[in-house]
Amino acid sequence: MNIGWLKRHLVVAIFVTVFVALLGVIIWFEHSASNAKQQTEDELADQQSQLQQLQGINPYPSAQNVLALRRDREQLQGLFKSLQHDLGRDSVSISNLQNEVDFSQRLREILQQLSEAATNAHVSTPDQFAFGFSRYVSTFPCRNPPARQEDCKQILALLAKQLLVSQKLTLMAISNNVEAIGAIHRTEVEPGTTSADALLMPIVHDPKGLYDSMPFEIQFTCNAKSLQAFLNSLSQSDWFFAVKNLKIASESASTATSTPGRSSTSSSSVGAPGSPLERNRLIVTARIDLVEFPSLKEDSKKEKSP
Repeated sequence: MNIGWLKRHLVVAIFVTVFVALLGVIIWFEHSASNAKQQTEDELADQQSQLQQLQGINPYPSAQNVLALRRDREQLQGLFKSLQHDLGRDSVSISNLQNEVDFSQRLREILQQLSEAATNAHVSTPDQFAFGFSRYVSTFPCRNPPARQEDCKQILALLAKQLLVSQKLTLMAISNNVEAIGAIHRTEVEPGTTSADALLMPIVHDPKGLYDSMPFEIQFTCNAKSLQAFLNSLSQSDWFFAVKNLKIASESASTATSTPGRSSTSSSSVGAPGSPLERNRLIVTARIDLVEFPSLKEDSKKEKSP
């Protein structure tokens, strides 16, 4: 570089250098502004597209329509809570079982009570009937396979609830004069060997926590009047029972009537004194779910708390 020329033209060199620097800054700002403009235009185009979609909705989401929708939603939530309270009724209260031995003792007590109730009401049951709990007549829960203490508490709580429901359904059937109870099936709540009482239906917990559903199945023999009374008892129970499926088969049963001075084997028309009366006997298989609403329990606890 010619130092002499640079000294003679120092002002020009400084001016050129400053001009080039300013030109670079201006170009950089212009490029940044162009990018910001493009981004703004893209966002505006996206917002305009959303606006067009909203304007095409029927009804249009104006402030008035949004307010009406919010009000309708609040009314719907209120009606749903009212429906839950009307259907929820009482929850099944179970006793606190410390271990599997306590459950086995409680099971023996209830099975004896139910057997005596059936005998006193002349309701026939199969030999060594365990009312849905034959798996635990000679074994303890939580031992086959072994369960951790936390898991065992959950298993015992479910078994205790199932035992109370089985007791409730049995006493309903007995009090409504069924002739025989053939079987009670329930969902197995722990892994391992299942029994003939197992019901291949899962216990359902709603993903949103709105309800829990525990399935049962009871088989009994009765007449039409007893079946109607049993179903009425379910609807009037302090627990919420939902009849999911009802299978009815009928068979004829003969009963003989006699009057003083006449032989019950006299050859007369059906229905006359001394002739066998034909009546239909119903063999009923009822799939019944116990439905509970956990959200109602939480609400009631909040209301009771000061």
